[in-house]
Amino acid sequence: MKKKVIHFVQCALAKILFFGAVYPLQAQVSNPSSWESFVNSNENRLVSDTFRLQTFGKSEWDNWIFSLNGNSSVIQDKFTMKIPVGSGTTFQPFALSDYNEIKIVVHAAGLELAPKENLFFSVYREGADEKLVGHESTSEKDFLAYKDFIIGKNPNSLSILTLKASSSKEGYYMTDSVYAYGNIPSYSLFSGIGNWNDTILWSHLPPLRHRNALIKGDASITTDTYCKNVAINSGSLKINPVTRFILNESGLIRKRCLSLFRRSNSSFRPHHLP
Repeated sequence: MKKKVIHFVQCALAKILFFGAVYPLQAQVSNPSSWESFVNSNENRLVSDTFRLQTFGKSEWDNWIFSLNGNSSVIQDKFTMKIPVGSGTTFQPFALSDYNEIKIVVHAAGLELAPKENLFFSVYREGADEKLVGHESTSEKDFLAYKDFIIGKNPNSLSILTLKASSSKEGYYMTDSVYAYGNIPSYSLFSGIGNWNDTILWSHLPPLRHRNALIKGDASITTDTYCKNVAINSGSLKINPVTRFILNESGLIRKRCLSLFRRSNSSFRPHHLP
């Protein structure tokens, strides 16, 4: 007897629309018997994937944990972290596995800065700790307009640091988005029985946002999950109540496997998200 899929979506925060259409899989993944070889081949093309994001406004997309240092604070109604000079923040390090050409982007600005009240980024990359200068204040009440600070060469940690001068006028820096992205295969294959977020069960990490899921097993979703498309063969997908499963596009599935749901309101787009 074929396995049945139990799919419950209950959401009090957003209206959910039902999409019952079934779409053909792309040619290279139309045959489930070749999924194992496909995901490890050059046909599984790389895509740019934002895998860590923080926008300081309790967004459902925020997944980069951080800790505040000194007098730093989050102003939630302005979706901004305020970093008075002499303060900073540290973001949780992440593993480099399966990603390449990783970059971290900090969208930051500054106000009322005294000379030498500078902005720094402390990162770990290429096997060493580095301290990078982001902005050097050179005048009284110096002003830094919002700009992107891009840190390349595969960093896997980030701390934002600021220097306070003896002539300080209580200046501060601020950021409204910090994210990390890199290249990773577009398709990832789920095998076995377990949770969607269990990295061991996927060939190339759990797919999110712009990536696609191929499922050959019994997967369960217990937290809000977002990806591009899903295909299921010889398996099932169970979504717990009060949990949302949202597809960025209409979806790729095999018939009789899964009903698709999509949120009615527009997707969140952070500033300069690649």
